[in-house]
Amino acid sequence: TIHRNIDGSGVIISAQGDTTVVKAGDPVVIKDNIGNTTVVDKDGNITTNTTAKNNAVSKNPIRVTFTAYDKQLFGFDALKDPMKDDLGVYYPNENINGITYVKPWKSVSSNSSDIVMVNISSPKNNPAIKTLKITDSNGVILPLQKTGIDSVQQVTVSGTGSDGTIELTASYADTDTSNQRFTAGKFNVVSYNNGASTHNVVIVPVNTNTLTSTDCNQVQSTLNIIYQQACESYTTSSGPTLKYTYQTFDAKPSDAVSYTSDMLALIKSLKDTLGSSYNSNNFYIFLLNNSNNNNAGIMPFNQNFGFVFTDQHNGKDLERTIAHEIGHGVFGLMHTFDTHGHQPELEQGKTNNLMDYGTDTHMLKLQWDQIHEPVCYTETCFGTGTSGGEAATINIIALLENIRKANQKEYLSLDLTQDQCPHVCYINLKLGDSKLSLLQINCTKAFENDNINEFLNRSNFKLTSSFGPKLIIKPNEKTIVFSETNKGQVAYYQYHEAKENPPLQLPELTDNFLFEFAVLKSENKIFEDYLYPNAEYFLDKIQWISQINSVIQNYSPSNGKCHWCSQFTSSCCDQDAACSITKDIKTKKVSYSCDDGSSCRYNTCCFNTSRYMLEQSGTTLNNERIYAVSLTNQNELQDGINIIENIFDVICNYILTNIKTNKPILIGVYFKPNSSTIPYNYMLDGTTKSPTVHYMLIVGKGFDKSLNKEYFRFYDPGRTSSADGANSSNKLIIDKTAKKISTIYRGKEYILTEIRKNN
Repeated sequence: TIHRNIDGSGVIISAQGDTTVVKAGDPVVIKDNIGNTTVVDKDGNITTNTTAKNNAVSKNPIRVTFTAYDKQLFGFDALKDPMKDDLGVYYPNENINGITYVKPWKSVSSNSSDIVMVNISSPKNNPAIKTLKITDSNGVILPLQKTGIDSVQQVTVSGTGSDGTIELTASYADTDTSNQRFTAGKFNVVSYNNGASTHNVVIVPVNTNTLTSTDCNQVQSTLNIIYQQACESYTTSSGPTLKYTYQTFDAKPSDAVSYTSDMLALIKSLKDTLGSSYNSNNFYIFLLNNSNNNNAGIMPFNQNFGFVFTDQHNGKDLERTIAHEIGHGVFGLMHTFDTHGHQPELEQGKTNNLMDYGTDTHMLKLQWDQIHEPVCYTETCFGTGTSGGEAATINIIALLENIRKANQKEYLSLDLTQDQCPHVCYINLKLGDSKLSLLQINCTKAFENDNINEFLNRSNFKLTSSFGPKLIIKPNEKTIVFSETNKGQVAYYQYHEAKENPPLQLPELTDNFLFEFAVLKSENKIFEDYLYPNAEYFLDKIQWISQINSVIQNYSPSNGKCHWCSQFTSSCCDQDAACSITKDIKTKKVSYSCDDGSSCRYNTCCFNTSRYMLEQSGTTLNNERIYAVSLTNQNELQDGINIIENIFDVICNYILTNIKTNKPILIGVYFKPNSSTIPYNYMLDGTTKSPTVHYMLIVGKGFDKSLNKEYFRFYDPGRTSSADGANSSNKLIIDKTAKKISTIYRGKEYILTEIRKNN
């Protein structure tokens, strides 16, 4: 890995645990063991050249393919027909010896190992065979093991100790004396943590159905064989035999996450029978006879109860159906042929996948991932329809994203009715770069329904009766606004119909309750920041102060008391006398002088004042900085600056993170001087001149509707009154296109140059 230092002082090169710091200057050339070269030029720019490997032609070519070991413990997934054209995007590939090589996936538990078959294609008596070896991403060689067949060997791969992926490469040299190596094949090993929990499945016979201990053991064995592909494990047990009177069981719920009245009655019967031994952590599978839709089974998404119909099996593949339904109910896996745009749809009955209709049990790598990071689907709240009780029609993220996009505009206008909304609880739901432990969507005012209570009980959360304030968050034209009530550990966001009002006026709420979201109170900021990306923040407890305030003259932080220059120049002499600054045209050497023989001093009062305001909020600085721009000319401020584009997102994220935690941020800014001015401030290296000519404090973030852009609000210590220094119009506009944070202020363009990091 190669990192360019932000301040331009050089690059840091790390390889296999060793780190080398290379100062800026002459180019650095790095060559790996298979001929690739990486050049880091004097400015830290990085170029990788793989010409040596790709253009060289082996005299004794070898091609290696990797396949599953017939007694493997975990999974193996390689792209092959009939899925080749549809799922190719999920399989990394690269050009190896002029041929597109598609790399397969191998799963392994994080603390275990497994075997992969190594199939060698090579001319007869090829001397290069002796040089064949397999190395991982860190350069560690994995020994090849013989099988008794020259063209087939084995390699043992191990987990990484945690979730993660490593690439393994088979390479060779033409002869055992050659240093140049060629790539013969590759595959990826993905590790999953599987020690956190074991899924407990309880099989519940209904009426004439029976389940012996042998049957139960067979179900457990089948589930473990299938789901070990994703490093998951199961235990099974037999529940009580229930009696339920029905002619044809209703297995057609209104949506993909709900139960029919027959299902709810059977669930209630089970809970009543089990009493205190009922465990909401378990997954219960009912064995019944015929259903009203002739399905072999059904288990709504993200639910604990599934239903399997024995009359559709004739004694065959019952265990496979249970595994299939658990894929739906426990992990939200969709049918391979009915994915509704969330992944390519494959022809029904033509794959060997567990989530197809058939007898096979293979699982794709993308399904392994979903098992460990479940993607939750639900019916749409916007009426796109349904294709049946076990198929989903929209990702919950699409619903949230719809609201999020509406909130980025002037109005929020969403049309939905209460009866279209599902009742479902999601766990570990990703929102952008964050994750919610819990998101519940309700369509009634009955807050404490079974789903949320069961989750809270499992997670040791308790509900109380305390309520927070009612909030109207967003001015809307019509339809929906929400109010928030906090009940113990859970925050509820209730959406009501709103009467129409003129633009930019808060509408009145009607009594027509539409739906609500419930999230953990500790995570409500994640939820709000995602749905309301233009939310405003202002640190109103920070008091603005001017740099001419007497308290600043007595304030002495680690950099010492500030030296006052009343003319707002960069530096001055004692008694506020002018400082003479001269520059030799030939040598470009700068000299500073005072008429009384004293040294010129820098005007640091704006920095000290910004620091003083920051420290009054309880925040302190460390010695780290992040620079957003650099000087065009090290010896002349008036020549302007250059934007460092790749640091823009880092700076924005850092500022926003601190603002959300009530920490102001001390920043530097540049504005073009009226006359020729020499830089006087230095970066951390002590030699590179800084473009900063003034310091200010960021105290908030907002959204400017007239510009349709976000901004950072600032306090300017260089003003004499709060009406100017703390004015609400003091906004640094965030220009995501130009990668610049700036504003027109006091007749000049002020551009953010740096941030001083907080402890």
